[in-house]
Amino acid sequence: MIDSSSVILILEVIAVSVVVGIAAIAFLLKTIPPSSQPVATVDIVQATDDKFAQAPIPSWVETSDGVLRDSNASYDRLADLTSGDKQPFQHPPDLTLTDGKTARYTTSIALRNTADPVWYEVTLACGEGDRMAYAVPITNQVKAESALRDFTQTLAKTFAHLPVGLVIFDSKRELVLFNPAIGDLTNLPIEFMASRPSLFAFLDRLRETQMMPEPKDYKSWRNDMAKLEAAAVDGTYSELWTLPSQVTYRVSGRPHPDGAVAFVFEDISADITLKRRFRSEIEQGHAILDCFDQGIAVFSNVGVMTFTNRGYQKLWGNDPSSAIIDTGIVDATREWQSLCRPSPIWGDLRDFILNTRDRTEWSDSIELLDGTHVVCRVVPLANGATLVRFEENRTPTLMPLHNPNGEPVEMTG
Repeated sequence: MIDSSSVILILEVIAVSVVVGIAAIAFLLKTIPPSSQPVATVDIVQATDDKFAQAPIPSWVETSDGVLRDSNASYDRLADLTSGDKQPFQHPPDLTLTDGKTARYTTSIALRNTADPVWYEVTLACGEGDRMAYAVPITNQVKAESALRDFTQTLAKTFAHLPVGLVIFDSKRELVLFNPAIGDLTNLPIEFMASRPSLFAFLDRLRETQMMPEPKDYKSWRNDMAKLEAAAVDGTYSELWTLPSQVTYRVSGRPHPDGAVAFVFEDISADITLKRRFRSEIEQGHAILDCFDQGIAVFSNVGVMTFTNRGYQKLWGNDPSSAIIDTGIVDATREWQSLCRPSPIWGDLRDFILNTRDRTEWSDSIELLDGTHVVCRVVPLANGATLVRFEENRTPTLMPLHNPNGEPVEMTG
């Protein structure tokens, strides 16, 4: 699909070609003496003069010394809008003008009562003697390039303060933008980054400096990098790179307009270390609880069982952690109730676990179907969690019991 800027450029080229062609014909015909021109030729000269005068872009003829000989209406209107300068286009001093060659330069012109200048691309066709010239307006193009340049600088300044590394490769897979953090994370020299390496050269340098996971062999590495590029273009690439130095990067690839692709490098070593430490502490805590003979079950603030130890699994004959779905307090008490003699404790236990306000530790006694007496102790934990501990009691009459309100329960019998 051709965008609007391309259409405008094509129209400008067509207009310029028409103007140059008409002006050239007019210029050549003017060199023929009128007495030698047939009537048809005179008509052609008049027609070309009219079209030259009506051309939509400034066009003019000047001598080899730069003196204006002829100009069209567009040129004259532009000259009137300037500060009284009859020749608004002043050629650069270092412009090389050679007979039979074409010279081109870009210039700006300040207009009266206008803050911003207008920009033109001037082309001169140098012949033997006079020179034919025309100017194509490019103000919109200059503004677009300036806006793009400012936007790129703004992005570069923004990226410079990001803690994550960023590299952007264009549609040709050449590095076009990077921020300082990528150099800090990968230890790649700035000179190498500034040389606009290709994507594969960039990844190859990371492999050589052991800043990416070590591949099994070079062939498989090339295949993996090809898959990496394809996944980045699709926006699906995201992997953890664990380096030999125990540093861990999260690398993500994202597509950008016009076929470009960006990679983001984030150092998550601290997070990984913290997670490993937490996991180790949790596993250690579970191992300690498994050493107790008492059965222990922990419920979250919404009544979901989150942990049981080996004592629990031995007492109740099941392992909730192997279940496909979470075990809630309702399901758990229903199972406990089916293995015990009737007791009002189960309703109180459900209400206590699902109520996270004004809770105090309490205990009560239950009896299994085989006659085993078990003390159930309920302990509130942080963040609304609850610990339920089951301990066999062979002499239940000697142990004081408490109701859910923490009040002693009198034993009768």
